[in-house]
Amino acid sequence: MRRFFVDLSGINEVRSGVRVSLDAEETRHARTVLRLKDGDTLALTDGQGHVLSGVMAGGDRRSATVEITEVELVTAEVAPPRLHLICAVVKGKRFEAAVEKAVELGVHAITPLVTERGVIEPGRGKHDRWQGLLVTALKQCHRCHLPELRSQAELPTVLAGLDGELFFGAAPGDLVGEKPQDALQLAAQAVRRRMDGQSAPAELRLLVGPEGGWSPVELQMLSAHGAVPLTLGPHVLRTETAAMAGLVALQQLRRAWLS
Repeated sequence: MRRFFVDLSGINEVRSGVRVSLDAEETRHARTVLRLKDGDTLALTDGQGHVLSGVMAGGDRRSATVEITEVELVTAEVAPPRLHLICAVVKGKRFEAAVEKAVELGVHAITPLVTERGVIEPGRGKHDRWQGLLVTALKQCHRCHLPELRSQAELPTVLAGLDGELFFGAAPGDLVGEKPQDALQLAAQAVRRRMDGQSAPAELRLLVGPEGGWSPVELQMLSAHGAVPLTLGPHVLRTETAAMAGLVALQQLRRAWLS
């Protein structure tokens, strides 16, 4: 069943029998595209962990009313360690592709990153468009926790606010002080740490550079901050591909902590 997004922020108690309103875009999709009628069932989420079932129950062309019939609160999706993608902004729709696929791959937070060799297109309303892509991807992949879209920032600012588990995509030829590690190595380390009684870190953070690569100064900053180079394969990848490959790798590491 196709899932819809609904804002429940003004509702004190989310329970069966409560009536909620879809916004104009969701109403158009329900009424015009899918031709749902009163009495038809649909699935919803508020992006805060609620998975809801409901029935169409009136409203108007701009704001359909839905009566909630079932409520479930899901918490497993946000169990630590959570995944945080810190990704260089690249031009065109490739950054949008990275945002969309990151949601499908389970990311919990995204920080757009300004890098020395990145190409930035300021574009008015860019942040709002990215936020909309998060919602669309959330519904498509049937997640119920909307990832946090953080403010765009430069690498020194990002690193100054981070500690703990930190990884970065290392391209072939990057001069890094530590040998790049792969997902299997990292997962095995996590299993050993978990068996030794260590708690899972709050976040697993992945930094992905621009297609021009990390600059020598940026690589030095990453190394000085203790970031672990992560191998993403033998080839040079586009930014959005590197983000996907890195998140797949960190998914294995997260599962090792959660097992």
